[in-house]
Amino acid sequence: MEQQEPALQTSAHEWQRRRAAAVRRCTAEIHRRVPHWIAIGARIWVDPHLTLARPERLRGEELVASACREIAARAQVVQRTLLTLLVSRDTLAWAEALADCERLAGELMRLARRDIDADLDRSMLFTAGIDAADFDAACAHALEEIRATLRWEGSVA
Repeated sequence: MEQQEPALQTSAHEWQRRRAAAVRRCTAEIHRRVPHWIAIGARIWVDPHLTLARPERLRGEELVASACREIAARAQVVQRTLLTLLVSRDTLAWAEALADCERLAGELMRLARRDIDADLDRSMLFTAGIDAADFDAACAHALEEIRATLRWEGSVA
């Protein structure tokens, strides 16, 4: 029994190391997308042809639709990162690794939506009619999809 304890400690330590590395990679990927999101927002607010091309859609609606697409792209980054982490669990119990990845999914998705939330909040000050409910629903759907994929991966493994 004493011989197994160091192995379990090593496994747990290795998992924490891999977990920290995965969080760093995911955070870096999300931050790399921030200029992309800024460019989208700038195009929506500055381009007069955008409203001419879609007269039925207001700029606020276009901004929310773009925010939903951006959060889906960021969710893919989170999902890829966590699936890679989950596969590398080695001797760590599956249930423990899955629970940890699901917790991480929530934390990383909060990070993924932070700058978009702030931009939508600022936009609401200047434009009437921006309803972020669609964005909130897209974020919730993306998080649930990540968690479902992680669970599915567990049922296959």
